Amino acid sequence: MPLDQTSYDELPYTCNAMPYAQPERLATVATLIGMTPPPVQSCRVLELACCDGSNIIATAHNLPEAECWGVDFSAQHIANGRKLIKALGLQNITLKQMNILEIDDRFGTFDYIIAHGIYSWVSSQVQEKILSICKNHLATNGVAYISYNTKPGWRTTLREMMLYHIANDSAGRTIQLKKLLKFFTQATADAKDSYGRFLHEDLNHFNQLPASFIFEEFIDEENEPLYFYQFMERAQAYGLEYLGDALFPGATNDVHQEQMMDFLHNRHFRHTCLCHHRAV
Repeated sequence: MPLDQTSYDELPYTCNAMPYAQPERLATVATLIGMTPPPVQSCRVLELACCDGSNIIATAHNLPEAECWGVDFSAQHIANGRKLIKALGLQNITLKQMNILEIDDRFGTFDYIIAHGIYSWVSSQVQEKILSICKNHLATNGVAYISYNTKPGWRTTLREMMLYHIANDSAGRTIQLKKLLKFFTQATADAKDSYGRFLHEDLNHFNQLPASFIFEEFIDEENEPLYFYQFMERAQAYGLEYLGDALFPGATNDVHQEQMMDFLHNRHFRHTCLCHHRAV
């Protein structure tokens, strides 16, 4: 995992319910492509790196007949999530504090598997495990969702600039990073050239984000943006095919065409829906 247990708990990530990472959304994408996904109302759902369960708890609350599982590395996140589950009186959800690498056959199969905000920020071993889980634990006509940083639009230059500037202490690095962002935002405020305006817009956006997100996005040791076609080559090696994008369900499911669109739009992040080979 990208951080040790202590660091992960001391700088917890921001957690939210995500409409684009809900079974209804994934089932809709699959249906638009011509696939018949599992019934949503009684589905079995697994979320990897579920944070405090904000997203999977929303699923369990919205789908009382579904069986929901969430796994996260942070004991603090899981404890917070369990408190909320108890307060809501939900009986159809389980949160487990564990490493993704520990997931085995005892978990069984799931109709929908969700991995948001984790793939780009973990080691290659964990990345392979995430794809392996989708291969081995996804129902025959199930849908998996994986989000990740993509080239050409991901901010590699910003990351390298920040890594060059910061010191070694994790807490100090975050403070320095926020100061650096503020300085460069002010320095590019009156930029007339296209690159300066582009940089100012990006910096202004990141200035408003929580420190935990900034740390993971720019300072964390593991951060590997991929071209879309590269991610799909990895997924296809596990017998997984591209269904579509959860955020833009009306788009094509053709890998080559999607990659060309990424080049044209300088896309920096993807919400990819996958299924088993020949499931469509």
